[in-house]
Amino acid sequence: MTQRPPSPATTAAMRKCRSGNATELSFRAALAGALGPRVRFEAADLPGTPDAVCDDARVCLFLHGCFWHGCPVHYRPPRRNAAYWRDKVERNRARDQEVVRELGARGWTVLVVWEHELRGKGVGRVVAWVRSVLAGNPHRG
Repeated sequence: MTQRPPSPATTAAMRKCRSGNATELSFRAALAGALGPRVRFEAADLPGTPDAVCDDARVCLFLHGCFWHGCPVHYRPPRRNAAYWRDKVERNRARDQEVVRELGARGWTVLVVWEHELRGKGVGRVVAWVRSVLAGNPHRG
C-alpha cells in the first residue's frame, strides 16, 4: 500500500492543534507554583525542547500527548491513512528516544509524563513526583 500524506483538510485541522489545553495549562501552573523561579518552560536551548526544566538540578520534563507520541496505554492508530500515521508516530517515538539519550549523555535527568497521567487528580500526583525527584527520591508514586 502506498503511503499518502494527509489531505489538505486534515493538514489544516492538525495545524489548529496547539499545545496549551486546559490540562497542560493547569499542570504548568501547578508546577510553577510548586517550584517557583527554579522552573522554566519550553527550553529551546536543549535537545527536544523540554516542556519544563530545572537547570539547578539538571532535570527536564517532557509532557507527551497520548496520540502524537504513541502512548502504550491509550494510542489507537487511525484507520484512514494508517501507514502514514504509523510511520509518523514511529518517527516521533524514535526521536523521543534519541533526545532522552542525548540529554542523558549531557548529564540531564529526563522525566516523561503522559497526557493521561494528568487526568483527574493526576496533576497533584505528578507535581509531587517531580518534587520528590528534585529532592533526590526518584520513585514514582
